[in-house]
Amino acid sequence: MGGGDKKTKLLIINNLAKDMNIGDIILIPIIDIQTIKDLKKQLEDKNFKTNLNLIQTYKSISISEGLRLEPNNPVFLLKGKKLI
Repeated sequence: MGGGDKKTKLLIINNLAKDMNIGDIILIPIIDIQTIKDLKKQLEDKNFKTNLNLIQTYKSISISEGLRLEPNNPVFLLKGKKLI
């Protein structure tokens, strides 16, 4: 699930959780760290086991004697696996 604000993501979690089976997974990319707590709680309240990872990517930039790496914005990946 990508894009949208916190309210939209909470609504999507509520709707998806109703029809998900044990073992199904929701993966939510998050760039706003303030939303992590609320989305994680929502998943756990809906019987999901959660896991949070930080992904950092880089792009190469030419410099006079080769390349250097310039970081992109980090992305948190919140994973929820349906338990019940």
